[in-house]
Amino acid sequence: MGAPTGRHDPRGLLKVTRHPMLAAFAVFGIAHMLMNGWAGDVIFFGMFPVLAVISGVHQDGRKLRELGDGYRGFKAQTSIVPFAALISGRVKWQAADTPWSAISGGIFLTAIIVALHPMIFGGNPLG
Repeated sequence: MGAPTGRHDPRGLLKVTRHPMLAAFAVFGIAHMLMNGWAGDVIFFGMFPVLAVISGVHQDGRKLRELGDGYRGFKAQTSIVPFAALISGRVKWQAADTPWSAISGGIFLTAIIVALHPMIFGGNPLG
């Protein structure tokens, strides 16, 4: 599901953000910084969004060097900031872009992680 080698329109989650896994790491870090006020926790979890942004910029530069104009067009249509390309109208969300099996799996895994979080990691993730 990576960026195209030729000139192709983004599809699926790439319409939301050009780097979906890095966006997930950033959200994870921000959520954990909000719940953990100790300086060590803030520094540790704060590095997740920092590294996500640095990694996204680095990956864009590398892909531009490797793929050239094909990636330049892809980059112009998408955004590193989640939902920015959709809000600005550069891409349009269609029903076929909704990954229902991934959403279902995510809900299931979230329920398991929330239930097991106190036993594995400590602390109640719901407050």
